[in-house]
Amino acid sequence: MQFKPPLTIHTLREISSRTPAGSDARVLLWEIKRLHDLIVRLDWCVTQTQLRLLREGQSMDPTDMAARVLSTEPAVLAARAEKEKERAERQPPGSSWHIPPPGTPLPEEIELGVARHMRKNP
Repeated sequence: MQFKPPLTIHTLREISSRTPAGSDARVLLWEIKRLHDLIVRLDWCVTQTQLRLLREGQSMDPTDMAARVLSTEPAVLAARAEKEKERAERQPPGSSWHIPPPGTPLPEEIELGVARHMRKNP
């Protein structure tokens, strides 16, 4: 069985506005929204755990697997795109900084990795 494309938050809002208050459909829409938000929060938790493990120099196998699964989730992709759009709007005009793609180590994480490597291989 082939699934239909996932509903976006905007589509859910449009359906909700056409649905009478108190109907079963409205209750289902709220549950879909809750699950959507849960997936986005889980993605945030996995990302934060990966950063912590990277800083501590530990293996990230379980979080890597979760990150791979979440990276294809439409709710996560939409939330990341929205966050990226908000960041771009806050960027000062003429600024040359950019936002690295998800999973790119931060400069301080790279420095930590170099420092650990230097300690191990003087």
